[in-house]
Amino acid sequence: MPQAEEVGLAKLSGSDRWVTVMLATVMFTSGVDMLVMTPILPQLAKELGVNVSVAGLWITAYAGSTALFALIFGPISDHWGRRRVLVLGLLVLALGTLCCAWAEDHPLMLGARVLAGAGAGMLVTSTTSFAGDHFGKNERAVAIGHVMNGFFLSLILGMPIGAWLSATFGWQRMFLVLAGVAGLGALGVAFTIPEPRHEQRSLQLSLGHALGSYRSLLADRRVVGVLLMSAAIGLSMTMYSVYTSPWLELVYGLDTGHRGLVYAVGGPAIFVGGPVAGRLSDRFGRVRVIVIGSVVMGVLQLVMPACGLLSNTIEAHLPAGLVTFGSRAWPVALPPLFAFFVAMAAGAARSGPYQTLAIEVTAPEQRGAQAAMRNACNQAGTSFGAALGGILWASAGYSAVCVVAAAVTVLGAVALLVFLRIPTPSGSTWP
Repeated sequence: MPQAEEVGLAKLSGSDRWVTVMLATVMFTSGVDMLVMTPILPQLAKELGVNVSVAGLWITAYAGSTALFALIFGPISDHWGRRRVLVLGLLVLALGTLCCAWAEDHPLMLGARVLAGAGAGMLVTSTTSFAGDHFGKNERAVAIGHVMNGFFLSLILGMPIGAWLSATFGWQRMFLVLAGVAGLGALGVAFTIPEPRHEQRSLQLSLGHALGSYRSLLADRRVVGVLLMSAAIGLSMTMYSVYTSPWLELVYGLDTGHRGLVYAVGGPAIFVGGPVAGRLSDRFGRVRVIVIGSVVMGVLQLVMPACGLLSNTIEAHLPAGLVTFGSRAWPVALPPLFAFFVAMAAGAARSGPYQTLAIEVTAPEQRGAQAAMRNACNQAGTSFGAALGGILWASAGYSAVCVVAAAVTVLGAVALLVFLRIPTPSGSTWP
């Protein structure tokens, strides 16, 4: 791949910086709404009278709804435009999250998560597609790195703040705050950012045209590789992140607030890693950065259960009277904190280059449809990962969850690499 000029956020115009900030805010909002279920899952399951494996269905329902509505609104965003769908998605997300605050039992929470997932499905078709349509080739990778930082910022701030709000004021008020943030985001997108500069809208909007667009995308082997990678990310990351939460409670005695802090430790590396990885992918190639990041992620997923054994070894040599983190002395928590830090940094390093590559293998007027398929595959993987993780957690324990997650992480990167190297009917490969 030819080298592109490195463009940092500071070198963008004022209006372009604001577009980047707003898109990152959308990613943050949808990310918090999805991820906040992870640290509060044990608490919420207890209060609504279900076990953790059943509560995992709330994540499955959200993911399934996101996948369905992504497929519906992908072609719609290609025709209507990205900004209009972003506003609608934020409003639906706000309404669904408001319903979560009012849910009093398992079925009502399940329905509320379906509605919130519908809003998220509209957002995932349009956020990165908006960035791809707005920024030129030399700006795109770094800009998308910053936009994706909005999602990872939900790990740094959103998840621990959500966990703290839930632990301090109750999960109902936490959901009310998230609904308000989504509503304000809709106003911000509607009134403060322009239409994408290079947006090319499709001329038709019909079921036949949408199906034809999806068929043509599936005929491109590069797109198939991107879709397989997306499903693998959703499956592996859901298994790893969701079931790390009850494992931390079981092994380290961490309550909801402490678990939120664990998910925040990867924040600083993540926040810097996204844009840096974008520049590296401009120089060394998207695929190389994605594969390296995936391998590192897989290794860290694989060794995470061993952190409990290492913690026991550390605990045996500690003096009495140390400050506790959860139910154990604070140095005992260092192994899982370090492992989670590196794993999340590796995830951030592959995220921006992957999203940029996905945009670049598709024509502009089909980016919404491709984003819909990509995110449908991701959410299908998320849905299956939540269910499979629950089965493995109940039958074989956390180690089995992590082994399967690591295998899927590496296999996803291998599938991407293989399919990008297979010539398309036109004879082209990536890069």
